[in-house]
Amino acid sequence: MRRGDVFGFLGANGAGKTTTVKMLLGFHAPTAGRAALFSVPSSDPRARRRVGYLPEQPYFPRFLSAGETVRMHARLAGLNRAVAAASSRACLERVGMAEHARRSPNCRRA
Repeated sequence: MRRGDVFGFLGANGAGKTTTVKMLLGFHAPTAGRAALFSVPSSDPRARRRVGYLPEQPYFPRFLSAGETVRMHARLAGLNRAVAAASSRACLERVGMAEHARRSPNCRRA
């Protein structure tokens, strides 16, 4: 693979696509063999630094605003408070949601 390439898994239901991705991300330990990303064991948090993951059923706490949710995930990824704040602002701007940073899922549109 080259820089910028995207890789996808195709297969029938139950073929192990989701399980494989979860093993690569360190959410599940392989029962045999080993898994690695970028030559780093998937159990090592450094393996996930260059990987983006969106679960099929994400959970967004209803008591947090959009900005707070992104900051929380940045902190969970190991960023310090200042970097997490700056990164969350940049992230929301990049996806066109900066104006909604203080909005929580409990807010209803008029």
